[in-house]
Amino acid sequence: MKNAGAATLFAAGIQTGGFGARLFGYFLFFIPASLLYIFVIFIPSKGFGGILDFSKNPPENIITITLAIIAISAPVILPFVLWERSIRKFRRKNGLSIYKNVREELEQIEFNKEYAKEAKAREAFETSKSSDKMNINYWFELLQKGAITQDEYEAKKRELL
Repeated sequence: MKNAGAATLFAAGIQTGGFGARLFGYFLFFIPASLLYIFVIFIPSKGFGGILDFSKNPPENIITITLAIIAISAPVILPFVLWERSIRKFRRKNGLSIYKNVREELEQIEFNKEYAKEAKAREAFETSKSSDKMNINYWFELLQKGAITQDEYEAKKRELL
Protein backbone atom coordinates (compact mmCIF):
# COMPACT_ATOMS: atom_id res chain seq x y z
CA MET A 1 0.00 0.00 0.00
CA LYS A 2 3.06 2.25 -0.20
CA ASN A 3 2.22 3.53 -3.66
CA ALA A 4 -1.55 3.72 -3.14
CA GLY A 5 -3.20 7.06 -3.70
CA ALA A 6 -4.71 9.13 -0.92
CA ALA A 7 -8.26 8.30 -2.04
CA THR A 8 -7.48 4.58 -2.00
CA LEU A 9 -6.02 4.76 1.49
CA PHE A 10 -8.94 6.90 2.64
CA ALA A 11 -11.46 4.41 1.22
CA ALA A 12 -9.58 1.52 2.85
CA GLY A 13 -9.82 3.40 6.16
CA ILE A 14 -13.55 3.74 5.71
CA GLN A 15 -13.87 0.04 4.91
CA THR A 16 -12.07 -1.08 8.07
CA GLY A 17 -12.65 1.86 10.42
CA GLY A 18 -15.08 2.26 13.25
CA PHE A 19 -18.46 3.92 12.87
CA GLY A 20 -17.20 7.41 13.84
CA ALA A 21 -14.33 7.17 11.34
CA ARG A 22 -16.74 6.06 8.63
CA LEU A 23 -19.07 8.99 9.34
CA PHE A 24 -16.14 11.40 9.19
CA GLY A 25 -15.04 9.87 5.88
CA TYR A 26 -18.52 10.05 4.44
CA PHE A 27 -18.74 13.73 5.33
CA LEU A 28 -15.39 14.42 3.70
CA PHE A 29 -16.58 12.69 0.54
CA PHE A 30 -20.13 14.01 0.82
CA ILE A 31 -19.45 17.73 1.23
CA PRO A 32 -17.53 18.33 -2.06
CA ALA A 33 -19.87 16.06 -4.04
CA SER A 34 -23.00 17.70 -2.66
CA LEU A 35 -21.67 21.23 -3.15
CA LEU A 36 -20.92 20.47 -6.79
CA TYR A 37 -24.32 18.87 -7.25
CA ILE A 38 -26.15 21.78 -5.60
CA PHE A 39 -24.16 24.24 -7.71
CA VAL A 40 -25.36 22.46 -10.86
CA ILE A 41 -28.95 22.18 -9.64
CA PHE A 42 -29.49 25.71 -8.30
CA ILE A 43 -27.39 27.93 -10.56
CA PRO A 44 -29.47 29.31 -13.43
CA SER A 45 -27.99 29.17 -16.90
CA LYS A 46 -29.04 31.05 -20.07
CA GLY A 47 -32.30 32.37 -18.69
CA PHE A 48 -33.33 28.99 -17.33
CA GLY A 49 -33.41 28.82 -13.55
CA GLY A 50 -32.03 25.87 -11.66
CA ILE A 51 -34.27 22.89 -11.10
CA LEU A 52 -35.53 24.43 -7.86
CA ASP A 53 -36.05 28.02 -8.86
CA PHE A 54 -38.34 29.19 -6.07
CA SER A 55 -38.61 32.68 -7.57
CA LYS A 56 -40.84 31.40 -10.40
CA ASN A 57 -42.70 28.72 -8.46
CA PRO A 58 -42.77 29.44 -4.73
CA PRO A 59 -43.45 26.31 -2.65
CA GLU A 60 -46.89 26.05 -1.18
CA ASN A 61 -46.05 24.38 2.13
CA ILE A 62 -43.29 22.76 4.20
CA ILE A 63 -44.06 19.29 2.82
CA THR A 64 -43.34 20.45 -0.74
CA ILE A 65 -40.04 21.98 0.36
CA THR A 66 -39.07 18.83 2.27
CA LEU A 67 -39.91 16.55 -0.66
CA ALA A 68 -37.98 18.81 -3.04
CA ILE A 69 -34.89 18.74 -0.80
CA ILE A 70 -35.11 14.96 -0.45
CA ALA A 71 -35.50 14.53 -4.21
CA ILE A 72 -32.50 16.74 -4.87
CA SER A 73 -30.25 15.28 -2.17
CA ALA A 74 -31.10 11.62 -2.86
CA PRO A 75 -28.61 11.16 -5.74
CA VAL A 76 -25.82 12.52 -3.57
CA ILE A 77 -26.71 10.64 -0.38
CA LEU A 78 -27.68 7.30 -1.95
CA PRO A 79 -24.13 6.12 -2.85
CA PHE A 80 -23.00 6.63 0.75
CA VAL A 81 -26.04 4.82 2.13
CA LEU A 82 -25.37 1.89 -0.21
CA TRP A 83 -21.65 1.92 0.68
CA GLU A 84 -22.45 1.76 4.40
CA ARG A 85 -25.00 -1.00 3.72
CA SER A 86 -22.40 -3.11 1.88
CA ILE A 87 -19.89 -2.60 4.71
CA ARG A 88 -22.44 -3.69 7.31
CA LYS A 89 -23.51 -6.69 5.20
CA PHE A 90 -19.88 -7.84 4.82
CA ARG A 91 -19.21 -7.43 8.54
CA ARG A 92 -22.34 -9.34 9.57
CA LYS A 93 -21.50 -12.14 7.10
CA ASN A 94 -18.00 -12.50 8.58
CA GLY A 95 -19.05 -12.07 12.23
CA LEU A 96 -17.23 -8.75 12.66
CA SER A 97 -18.25 -5.75 14.73
CA ILE A 98 -20.31 -3.17 12.88
CA TYR A 99 -19.21 -0.21 14.99
CA LYS A 100 -15.57 -0.96 15.82
CA ASN A 101 -12.35 -0.86 13.82
CA VAL A 102 -11.87 -4.30 12.26
CA ARG A 103 -8.48 -3.91 10.59
CA GLU A 104 -6.77 -6.42 12.90
CA GLU A 105 -9.56 -8.98 12.52
CA LEU A 106 -9.41 -8.68 8.72
CA GLU A 107 -5.64 -9.15 8.80
CA GLN A 108 -6.10 -12.24 11.00
CA ILE A 109 -8.69 -13.66 8.59
CA GLU A 110 -6.29 -13.10 5.67
CA PHE A 111 -3.44 -14.71 7.62
CA ASN A 112 -5.62 -17.74 8.44
CA LYS A 113 -6.51 -18.20 4.76
CA GLU A 114 -2.85 -18.06 3.72
CA TYR A 115 -1.86 -20.44 6.52
CA ALA A 116 -4.56 -22.91 5.46
CA LYS A 117 -3.30 -22.80 1.86
CA GLU A 118 0.27 -23.43 2.99
CA ALA A 119 -0.81 -26.28 5.28
CA LYS A 120 -2.76 -27.88 2.44
CA ALA A 121 0.24 -27.59 0.11
CA ARG A 122 2.56 -28.98 2.79
CA GLU A 123 0.20 -31.91 3.37
CA ALA A 124 -0.01 -32.64 -0.36
CA PHE A 125 3.79 -32.53 -0.59
CA GLU A 126 4.19 -34.92 2.35
CA THR A 127 1.60 -37.28 0.86
CA SER A 128 3.35 -37.32 -2.49
CA LYS A 129 6.67 -37.86 -0.74
CA SER A 130 5.38 -40.81 1.26
CA SER A 131 3.68 -42.32 -1.79
CA ASP A 132 7.01 -42.08 -3.63
CA LYS A 133 8.60 -44.21 -0.94
CA MET A 134 6.10 -46.94 -1.72
CA ASN A 135 7.21 -46.92 -5.37
CA ILE A 136 10.05 -49.22 -6.44
CA ASN A 137 11.28 -46.64 -8.97
CA TYR A 138 12.02 -44.20 -6.12
CA TRP A 139 14.38 -46.70 -4.53
CA PHE A 140 15.93 -47.60 -7.88
CA GLU A 141 16.71 -43.90 -8.48
CA LEU A 142 18.34 -43.72 -5.06
CA LEU A 143 20.44 -46.76 -5.98
CA GLN A 144 21.47 -45.11 -9.29
CA LYS A 145 22.50 -41.92 -7.45
CA GLY A 146 24.52 -43.95 -4.97
CA ALA A 147 22.43 -42.92 -1.97
CA ILE A 148 21.74 -46.55 -0.99
CA THR A 149 23.59 -49.80 -1.47
CA GLN A 150 22.53 -52.75 -3.62
CA ASP A 151 21.67 -54.76 -0.51
CA GLU A 152 19.37 -52.00 0.82
CA TYR A 153 17.70 -51.78 -2.58
CA GLU A 154 17.12 -55.53 -2.73
CA ALA A 155 15.69 -55.55 0.80
CA LYS A 156 13.30 -52.72 -0.04
CA LYS A 157 12.35 -54.41 -3.32
CA ARG A 158 11.41 -57.62 -1.48
CA GLU A 159 9.47 -55.60 1.08
CA LEU A 160 7.46 -53.75 -1.54
CA LEU A 161 6.82 -56.72 -3.79
